[in-house]
Amino acid sequence: MRKVAFVLAILTFGYKGQCQDPDLTNIMWYLQEVIIDGQSHTTPVNSEVNGVFAIFGPVGFATSMCNDLGGPIQYTGQSFSFPSPLEFTFLDCNLQVNVDFERLYFDFYLDNQTEVFDYNIVNGSGDAKTLTVTAINGDVAIYGNELLSTVDNKKVFFSIYPNPVVERLFIQMDLPGKFEVSIFDIHGRKIISAMDSKELNLQSLTSGVYFIQINEDSGKTGVKKLIKL
Repeated sequence: MRKVAFVLAILTFGYKGQCQDPDLTNIMWYLQEVIIDGQSHTTPVNSEVNGVFAIFGPVGFATSMCNDLGGPIQYTGQSFSFPSPLEFTFLDCNLQVNVDFERLYFDFYLDNQTEVFDYNIVNGSGDAKTLTVTAINGDVAIYGNELLSTVDNKKVFFSIYPNPVVERLFIQMDLPGKFEVSIFDIHGRKIISAMDSKELNLQSLTSGVYFIQINEDSGKTGVKKLIKL
């Protein structure tokens, strides 16, 4: 009941103005990983935590792990900001792995709450969607529209190198079937698409942050952040 009350209070109290992207506000998002200072941290799944949800409402934002974090939200195009300080509860996680992860995740928003966050939504196979939120300092939070514990068998596990990349990007993975590689900019526009290719020439891309998505023909999908120098 504590979590429900907190979320309802956050989502119903806010500043007037409507989000321009119903794909963002009509979905319960589940955190998959946060990338802090270039290092990936996967959401823990254990006896205490079985999913970290986030709701981006028309006027309010709320997310919850052991504690709750949220506040009013305002949207401008593919960006959002918090017009007033975020609020959070003061409870303890029982497991240290959850304490450490929650601190990283909450600080992603708290340390940047006076700045603008960019977001993009990538549609995967079937109903799968991936939401990527990027802070001004380059840190990233990646969400999916399914619980991580139920989506692992649908996820493509792959690595890319070098990252950051100047010209040629190499993809390392083990997939038996055909797959599509797509690169999106931070506004969700598809810049590059290739079939069954594990090497891409990115020399023509301008410097910046991109996202590489791999869709396998069996329905598996995966997304990673890519930095072009």
